[in-house]
Amino acid sequence: FRRAKFLYDRNTSAFQEYILFLNDFQKTLNKPEEIQEIQLEKANLYNHKASSQIFPDGKKIAVGILDSILKIENRSNAYKAAFVLKQQITAKSFQTEFQEFTYESENARAFISSQNINNIRLSFYRISSKITLKNRAKKATDSIAQTIKLKKAPDFVLNAKIPNREDFFQTSTEILLPKLSLGKYLDH
Repeated sequence: FRRAKFLYDRNTSAFQEYILFLNDFQKTLNKPEEIQEIQLEKANLYNHKASSQIFPDGKKIAVGILDSILKIENRSNAYKAAFVLKQQITAKSFQTEFQEFTYESENARAFISSQNINNIRLSFYRISSKITLKNRAKKATDSIAQTIKLKKAPDFVLNAKIPNREDFFQTSTEILLPKLSLGKYLDH
């Protein structure tokens, strides 16, 4: 197995041949720890080969293999590595970007990048023009922003369904925001 892995690392174009070798080699093994190690290698291969354009099912196949490793709860190194890899693949992430300036009563747009998320909730709080948030990049940790969120009800809340292809890849979309009156807003 290690020799074949070494050869594959030198020639990554032999993906299918290496997977076939791993499948055949796995059939000869009896110990669950060794089988888990081979399955982990296959899951890593599928995860690295996955691409939304070229190989869109790669992450799904990897998660399926990782689930079969995790069914045998023997707490081996392969089990622990499979647990971590599955957490990385299935982790939820979310990032929004808003237009900084808009005209009065203009519909603004929110640009959203997400992974493994179906719905979002955006809240907008109107704030005084005298308030300056300390660090725009870290709005959520700013003490003024936290105080506003705790003491004031949002002026507008938007619940939106965002596309999720259930393939564990990051997707991007934009949603249309409502027309907001003139002023400064804190988004959360």
